[in-house]
Amino acid sequence: MIAASGGNHGAAVAYAAHKLGHKRRNFLFPVITPKNKVDRLRQYDASITVTGNNYAEALAASRERAAQSGGGGNSRV
Repeated sequence: MIAASGGNHGAAVAYAAHKLGHKRRNFLFPVITPKNKVDRLRQYDASITVTGNNYAEALAASRERAAQSGGGGNSRV
């Protein structure tokens, strides 16, 4: 699972993935994301990458990572 987030979306997806037992949870955040939102995802054992200056750049990076991992670039927002 790979997702771009500004915080709240990522927290909800990370929580659901954790509860469903998904082992690979990767979230990409832009550098402008508040630290407390990133820290919240760490509670759910999510892999966090901070990349891009804004949400659009984080989304583009998530699509690239999904394509490289065989996910076809189908990042959801």
